[in-house]
Amino acid sequence: MPKKRKKLNPAVKRQIVEEAGNKCANPGCANWRVHIHHIKHWAIYESDEPGILVAVYPSCHDAIHHGSLEFSNDILYLWKAIKRPAKPNFTHVYIEPSIEIKLLTGSISISTKNDNVTVFELSEYNKLSFRILDGDIALINLNICDLKGVEKIKISDNNVRIHDADTLLFEKVPGHVKISTKNVYSFIPPEFASKMRVHQPGYLANDDLILLEILVMKPGHVRVNGCWSDSNRAVVITDKSISFMTHNLQRPLSLIGEGEASVLMYAGPIDRAMFGLEDSDAGALKV
Repeated sequence: MPKKRKKLNPAVKRQIVEEAGNKCANPGCANWRVHIHHIKHWAIYESDEPGILVAVYPSCHDAIHHGSLEFSNDILYLWKAIKRPAKPNFTHVYIEPSIEIKLLTGSISISTKNDNVTVFELSEYNKLSFRILDGDIALINLNICDLKGVEKIKISDNNVRIHDADTLLFEKVPGHVKISTKNVYSFIPPEFASKMRVHQPGYLANDDLILLEILVMKPGHVRVNGCWSDSNRAVVITDKSISFMTHNLQRPLSLIGEGEASVLMYAGPIDRAMFGLEDSDAGALKV
């Protein structure tokens, strides 16, 4: 009669999951939900020794046991030996393809027929863009720096990486990424923060500053919120608006639409000059 298998000790499971970087140990898989696989089968060895356990996503677990392409034990031990940071600092955002591409910024959707789009460029260090690949895939690119100009967040073709896991809260599930901080004034001057608090009551609730939030809503449709600032100007995107600020503006200049149905068809750069945020007024919209 087969011996009844005991439930894995929760402390051991936690150890194995943390060892894998709180995701699937497969470096080709970004999923965070995992099973614990016995590299040496429990039915044969009846062992829960941590050295033979590895955390893998359920689909990867199925592939290990039943896949048409073999994952050998040598490969599994190789995955297990990978040294990963204690806190997550990387993820990939998958966007299901669509012939219609929309980037929802605040309450306005931005769409385009161009291949490369700079949605806005606040400065050399803070800019958001996306591009179209083969006519149907939105690839988001973004740089966010603190007020000292030190890069803290970088997105390159939907690959999201943070450089400061100790001060940035990095939350992620498939299709949804949120990066926030309590170090508000490292990323936005107090004057701009105060203006946003007056302009949108509830903004910076509990002193949580959302630096970046990406949500895949539909195929080809992505919502982006966040805060990008330097010492002289700032752009803040919330669910309600895109707001632009300078020291000369008494209150934020905001663009407000009606959501996904409010579409700005992109034909040129949406940058700081368009909203009068250039250091020089030449060619700028007067505000």
